[in-house]
Amino acid sequence: MEEGHKKRVRFIINPISGIGRKNKIQGQIDKYLDHTKFDYDIVYTEGPKHANELSKEASDAGFDVVVAVGGDGSAHEVGSSLIGTNTSLAIIPAGSGNGLARYLKLPMNHKKAIERINQYNVKRIDTGIINGEPFLSTTGMGFDAFIAWKFALFGSRGLFSYVWLIFQEYFRYKPKEYKIEVNGEVIDTKAFVVICGNSNQWGNNAIIAPRAEIDDGILDLAVCKPFPFYAVFVMASLLMAGSIEESPYMTIYRGAEMKITQTTVLAHVDGEPVRLGRELNISVNPLSLNVLV
Repeated sequence: MEEGHKKRVRFIINPISGIGRKNKIQGQIDKYLDHTKFDYDIVYTEGPKHANELSKEASDAGFDVVVAVGGDGSAHEVGSSLIGTNTSLAIIPAGSGNGLARYLKLPMNHKKAIERINQYNVKRIDTGIINGEPFLSTTGMGFDAFIAWKFALFGSRGLFSYVWLIFQEYFRYKPKEYKIEVNGEVIDTKAFVVICGNSNQWGNNAIIAPRAEIDDGILDLAVCKPFPFYAVFVMASLLMAGSIEESPYMTIYRGAEMKITQTTVLAHVDGEPVRLGRELNISVNPLSLNVLV
């Protein structure tokens, strides 16, 4: 950081994301941010997509950093508005899963996360695009997307609610048919989950694409075939151990571009539910976003 030149930082706080008491965040920012290095403001989102507007406004005004205080949805809204700009994304994790923050090895403790911003360590990362929609960490179809839609309507946030929904809906969900085109190969398959990872995890250190790197110009497509209920706990253990590729039900394809045709229209980007249609075109946008790590 240049001596004598303060960086401008905007903190965008999602007051309803995830779990925990975020009413303390503003006081922690005031206390622990290095005032000799940074000038800053703090703003609160008032609804969906408001973080997009606030982060774009900050980037246009020449802010050096925009900090998403929230979960993966907040990081998605802020970060997607900063793609292709010189403004960096930073994250203070305050969500249910915090998948991108965990991948970037950011502290879950708010004080330590603010102190990490003080270090101002900038890294350039890839982002992904699915039918024109950007994603930072993952985009998915199948049971993954179905649960994202249910979770958005559930009314209660947090890991317990998410796990409860998974077990509640597992027996009702019918795996779907997919046509996958990647690296010149065409795969017709029935799948329980199809998830494309720029980073390696859903959140809470559930590693769905163990080899994924966020700056390698490649996306990892994890295809999970239907599996019997007796395999659920083995699958969960492999997921948390970062060894899901050892499962006979899991295949991972890697490529910079891929096309997926599905029998439904549901999907998610960074855990946020979206309707993107039956034909999905996915590609990587190499080294397109600055992040503080």
